[in-house]
Amino acid sequence: MRLALSLFASLLTLPACGGGGSGPSGTDGGAPDAEVADDGGTELRDGGADARVDVDAGPPPLRDCEGDYVVRTRAELEALYGCRTIGGSLTVDGLPGPDLGALSTLEEVGGDLAIRDAEITTLTHLAGLTRVGGDLALEDDEELGDLEGLGALARIGGTLSITSMRDLETLAGLGPVTTLAALRVEENGALADLAGLAGLTNVEGDVLVAGHLALTSLDGLDDLASVGGDLNLIRDWALSDLGA
Repeated sequence: MRLALSLFASLLTLPACGGGGSGPSGTDGGAPDAEVADDGGTELRDGGADARVDVDAGPPPLRDCEGDYVVRTRAELEALYGCRTIGGSLTVDGLPGPDLGALSTLEEVGGDLAIRDAEITTLTHLAGLTRVGGDLALEDDEELGDLEGLGALARIGGTLSITSMRDLETLAGLGPVTTLAALRVEENGALADLAGLAGLTNVEGDVLVAGHLALTSLDGLDDLASVGGDLNLIRDWALSDLGA
């Protein structure tokens, strides 16, 4: 494991004692073919199959949704209401707020899950999500203050990436994930602690914690026993205690 520190414009590097490599990178899937029906419901066309949903009509029949999805509008989001699993990847990109209510039935994503540049203020509607088979990326969701709602998430098969989240103050709320392919926590200006990572014991690739103004300690990484790649702490200017 190589430890690189750049706290006060200085760099300390220790020789590596483990293998390198980072987790797999995510890819965007194809957008679903969704349109709003005349009565206000949403029709989802995926591979020729029509699935009619109406988020105001109560809990829908649960179904397994195959393929990859890109969601940019509320109509596209509502078209996924009732999905218990998504077989491929799900990308939520630039979605208007305030929440992900139509994903309240979601339990598993087989591929990557990326929530980027969304105007959401809460993840509470993901409370049923237990598994992401690929990468989990939260990026540029500037109004999200915590990760409450991800408490049931026990497995992330790829990289956990949390970057450029302006109002994110804590990682508290993240589920009991013990192993990651790689970890990237970067440029979250208000982040004060890493508490949500308590229980993480193994990162197979690299760990990067960089570009934080408010982070004062590494509390939350207490149980991290193995890093297969490099451990990099860069431009965390308030970090005065390297203990975890």
